[in-house]
Amino acid sequence: GGRAGVREGRRGVSPSPVPAAPAMALRARPADRTYQELLSRYRRRDRPVYDIAGTLNKYHQCVNAFLAWCKAPPRRWLANNPLDGMARAKGGRQARRRLRRAYTPEELARLLAAAPDRRRVVYEVAAYSGLRREELRRLKKCDCDPTGPRPRWHLRPEVSKNGLAWNLPMLPECAAVLRPLWAALPSPGSLVFGAGRGDEKGQRGRPRNDIGPGVPKIASLYEDLRRAGVDRVDARDRHADFHSLRYTFCKTVGTALPIQKVKLLMRHLTLGMTADLYADLEMEDVAEEVWDLPSLFNSTHVNKRQEDRGTAAGTAPPENAARACGDTRRKPL
Repeated sequence: GGRAGVREGRRGVSPSPVPAAPAMALRARPADRTYQELLSRYRRRDRPVYDIAGTLNKYHQCVNAFLAWCKAPPRRWLANNPLDGMARAKGGRQARRRLRRAYTPEELARLLAAAPDRRRVVYEVAAYSGLRREELRRLKKCDCDPTGPRPRWHLRPEVSKNGLAWNLPMLPECAAVLRPLWAALPSPGSLVFGAGRGDEKGQRGRPRNDIGPGVPKIASLYEDLRRAGVDRVDARDRHADFHSLRYTFCKTVGTALPIQKVKLLMRHLTLGMTADLYADLEMEDVAEEVWDLPSLFNSTHVNKRQEDRGTAAGTAPPENAARACGDTRRKPL
């Protein structure tokens, strides 16, 4: 049938549809659950970083649309859609298997005291700026200006995780730590924390413009935590790692600034991302008004509210309404 259709197409006749091939391929499956098992098995595998829940759900959507097309008339190659009722992959906070926590001020102080000088400066900048580990690796001299009364960040799109340029103020503590290292860099294109000895992606010979200490390995951070006596996993099964320094920055600035400003300093695209992080860190917005709700369904309280509302509107309470209107008629006994 397939070859005949191709021959007719070459002769100028439109090729005839050949439903036998897809029908045979679909009927070769032993059961409808085979499709669900394949997708479930694919989800359980160790996938690369880019295979997130959105990608899996996109695959699910494409396969589901194809199977629905096979089921629809006039084809009817499938009696039912095998993916009907299959749940989508969970993403975001629902799919998070590992919960992080922020370092307490005491834990951060012990970590900085136990770390060597070349790693302590990286920990301090990470905790005082909220920059991610990969962002610190890409940071150059032109991306910041810790001098003057108003130090600033001028992050290039190549530095940020979301690919956007950011022009933000810098904390004075971060500027004080970063200023000596920044002043020693020879050119605007010099790496602040380049591929040094502590960087897992570094090479034996440093580039000429790389005189920084290098971003520490994760194993080096764990060793510093061990020497500082900081537990990597607390009693609530929350982990402490390099990204916890960013959490520490968020929790510290969140105690003094409203959530709108914290969103900018954290370089979040939406306020919901900052709110989710606040929920993970069990924080509250300092600018949010605390509502002290009274008892609204109490009859005494409702009557008092009605009296206050009537007085505010320039009217008398209900029991004095007749007297206020000048009604002097006697009521029958």
